[in-house]
Amino acid sequence: NIQDRTSNPHSTSNQPASIQPTPDPQQEAITPQNIINNPSKSIMSSYDYDLIAIGGGSGGIGCAKRSASHGKKVLCVERDRLGGTCVNVGCVPKKVMWSAAHIADTLKHDMHHYGFEGGKETKLDFAKLKKVRDDYVKRLNGIYGKGFESAGVTGVFGECSFVDAHTVQVTHKDGKKTNYTSDKILIATGGRPHFPPGEGVEEHCISSDGFFDMEELPKVAVVVGAGYIAVELAG
Repeated sequence: NIQDRTSNPHSTSNQPASIQPTPDPQQEAITPQNIINNPSKSIMSSYDYDLIAIGGGSGGIGCAKRSASHGKKVLCVERDRLGGTCVNVGCVPKKVMWSAAHIADTLKHDMHHYGFEGGKETKLDFAKLKKVRDDYVKRLNGIYGKGFESAGVTGVFGECSFVDAHTVQVTHKDGKKTNYTSDKILIATGGRPHFPPGEGVEEHCISSDGFFDMEELPKVAVVVGAGYIAVELAG
């Protein structure tokens, strides 16, 4: 817009007319609401990532992928295997073991009702069962990794610790340390089984996590507790 001084006969200013650029109707103004609706148009962040999720379990993976779907730059740090408790030492391997136990129970108690014979001579190759189960879990770990790729999430493995409110340090398996910065940091590390106090308890017992590490099936075992995990393992 050109300010026309001739339109004001009383103006005595000798300053030149001020010229202001005409807004381009094709250019969308940057407003807080536009930034919310279009995250990719937000001002460039000074951090490496918009979000860092510490923990590659159900919570960390879900948050990381959902954030990436909204245009955020996301890093997920996991120290062991992707998938968390459910995939690695919970629901998934437990169901494999439950299926094996169900088959064993059917062979022992029910098959003769349906005309089958010879169930008592059937033997379990525990090492083979463990390998098949572990291979299945590894396959799921790989699927989660590919899910990160398709979602645009960066995944790294290593021990993660805080440097400051916006910086974490990851110690990789080769000992190398790398710092990453982020606007937001999510702690989704899950929990661990708690051993009750007592002399020799922790040294001579295993948790539900350790159950899936056993190379041989024990002939005798004592399960302490009566929650659903204890009942399932006992069965």
